[in-house]
Parts: sequence; structure tokens; C-alpha cells
Amino acid sequence: MIMDAGYVLIITIAVIAAILNIILFFKIWKMTTDVKMIKKSVNNYVTDFTEMKRFVHKAYFMGNIEKAYESLNDYLYEYFNEYTFYSPFRKGGILYCSNNNDVVINMDRYIEERKRIFERIEPLYQAIGKTIPDKFRNITYETFYAFGKKENIKIIS
Repeated sequence: MIMDAGYVLIITIAVIAAILNIILFFKIWKMTTDVKMIKKSVNNYVTDFTEMKRFVHKAYFMGNIEKAYESLNDYLYEYFNEYTFYSPFRKGGILYCSNNNDVVINMDRYIEERKRIFERIEPLYQAIGKTIPDKFRNITYETFYAFGKKENIKIIS
């Protein structure tokens, strides 16, 4: 019994589809391994305070004080970066755009937030026998936000 051309075409397409599905399966499997490796390497960057505290605690008890110190410094930098550049531009917030598109900074709010984060993180620095670096202690909105920029910045209080 000879198959007609229609059956041969359907079987050929099915075999090709099956082979492509098998190839796709192994590519996805390899990709999940790559994602695990990427996730592991990005694990040093932590923005959540609880996660950062756990990470510092682990580094401290593993005897890696410098890694704990570096993690605290990274957290502070990322916190200021997030709070300075990505906070919503809304009235009453840290910063907002005025009617003439100048960036307006509410310094009282900024100083209050800075004080809050220092009070929260300082015990962790003390626990590892270090202090908050002076660069972070003396950071101002102008020095952080205006680094390399020329914009109209107005400070209100």
C-alpha cells in the first residue's frame, strides 16, 4: 500500500515539529540553569532591608567582615540612589517638578528620611565593628542628585 503525498507531507511536518520541540526543551532547560547562575551573581545586590540584614549577618558569622561592610555600603548607596532619583515626583514628597519644570526639593523631608535610614542601619555597622563612612554621613541632596548634572534645583524647607 503506497501512501499518498498528503500523508507523507503530514508525517514529515510532524517529525520536524517533534525534533524542534525536543531542541526547544533542552534550550529552555539550559536557560533555567543560566538564570540560576545570574540570580546567584546578582544576589550580592540587595535592596530589601531584611534581606540585606540577613546577608550581612551571614557574612559576619562566616568571618567575612569586609564583605558585610561592603554590603552595608552598597545598600546605603542604592537606598540613596532609589530615594533620590526614583522617588515619585509628587507635591509634598522629597522632590517634584514645579510649574516651570524646575526640580524642587523638600529638604525637611529629605533630612528626615536620611536620619531615619541612618538610625536604622547604624546598629548593623556597630555590630560588625565599623562606622558609616563619612561620604554617606555628609551626603547632601545637592551632592548626590547634582553629581555631573546642570539643572535648576530649588530648595524649600
